[in-house]
Amino acid sequence: MKKFISVFAVVLLFAFTTQAQHTVPRFGTGSGNNGQNLTYTYVTAGDATGNDTLLLKPGAWVTIYQPTVVDSFSYKLSSLNGSYVGDHIIFVFKNTSGIHKVKFVGTLWTFGSATSTVTLASSKKATIEFVFDGITWVEVCRMIGT
Repeated sequence: MKKFISVFAVVLLFAFTTQAQHTVPRFGTGSGNNGQNLTYTYVTAGDATGNDTLLLKPGAWVTIYQPTVVDSFSYKLSSLNGSYVGDHIIFVFKNTSGIHKVKFVGTLWTFGSATSTVTLASSKKATIEFVFDGITWVEVCRMIGT
């Protein structure tokens, strides 16, 4: 019986300390939600030679990723912990030479009519934005320009 109580206590402690994705906005749903607790993060992720997979764990209201594009690479979400409804991820890509592909892998991304792969021709720029809907990160904008 003592073992059962000990195991139950550990499981209960883990359940209360584990942070999961949230189905409410980061700023709350009550009155007085003036945005004081909104956070912004800027990440410059390096891309080494070879097809890399970069693991992401966004935890701010707006997270901007601006990697150095060396060659093709993939993005995968490592966790939804700390994600709130309405959070944004913005990717800003600038390709300086060659044709490279950026792929979003895993089941935590939802795409519109476009595919999960972005092809960047030489000297092209791209901006892609996702918003968290409580379950997955949904693509809301994809601009590929010069």
